[in-house]
Amino acid sequence: MNEDRGLAPRELKWCVGKFVYARGASKPLHFMELKNFIIEDATDYSHLFYLRGLRSRHSGRGPIDEELKRWMEGTAVKPLGEVVSHVLASVNSPRRSIVEYYPGVGLTVEYVKLIFQEHQAPSEKASGAIVSYEGRGPANLKNQFLVLQADQDIDVQYSSDLRPALSGTDVVTVINLNQSIRYDVDSQISLESFLESSGGPKVLALRVTSSDENVWHMTVKGRPIMLPALGEVFDVCKQFGSHWNFRFIERFDAGFFLPMSGAPTGLLLAYDARRDWPLKGYNKG
Repeated sequence: MNEDRGLAPRELKWCVGKFVYARGASKPLHFMELKNFIIEDATDYSHLFYLRGLRSRHSGRGPIDEELKRWMEGTAVKPLGEVVSHVLASVNSPRRSIVEYYPGVGLTVEYVKLIFQEHQAPSEKASGAIVSYEGRGPANLKNQFLVLQADQDIDVQYSSDLRPALSGTDVVTVINLNQSIRYDVDSQISLESFLESSGGPKVLALRVTSSDENVWHMTVKGRPIMLPALGEVFDVCKQFGSHWNFRFIERFDAGFFLPMSGAPTGLLLAYDARRDWPLKGYNKG
């Protein structure tokens, strides 16, 4: 910035887009920014329809295209869907349901359907594992969610009420804070109040730092986010339950944050099935 002209330095901005060059030129002529909602929609839609394609083949064991896999990594839907399915299997009720905070387009339940379909006979319904699915998130994503999740086999609802609600023992509540940071929305959920209010089985997904204290990080979109310390989340969870199991994926989607801090980041997945219900790869923390 030219300080001789009395102009204050502007805040740096990180964007995704492309440079435009005149034919044969070596210097860029213009930068075309790709809007955030287009980036997120491209990621979510490609992932959603790919999962539905696997379901239509009645098998999710086929190879995943490596380029598509790279796009899908930040959603964490595979490990999250696996643990949600595991917790659902612990629910001894014919009316098992999922309530997910910050569901995006509903990738979690799409993967759950795929997992359960692999264990069903061809004549059975693919969504027979659950009877209802409710998403809770920003009001502006409601129509998108309901259109993409319209399902004749299960009851689908959406609410913009993000206040923690007491749930029954046949409802698995998912708090997907990994998804909330991708959509640049400020989480209105207090982890403590959520864990205190939710009475049924719970699954948690959030970005954390393995530092001893909370650390500010900047996303590639220029948004500052305070990531909680891994040990602190352990302590909070154990305060509200004795059956928590944890899995920490170190440096998960680390490129989503700019390398401005030496504190490493990762994804924490945790679940409380309200009883001993071990899953390979998870431990008591």
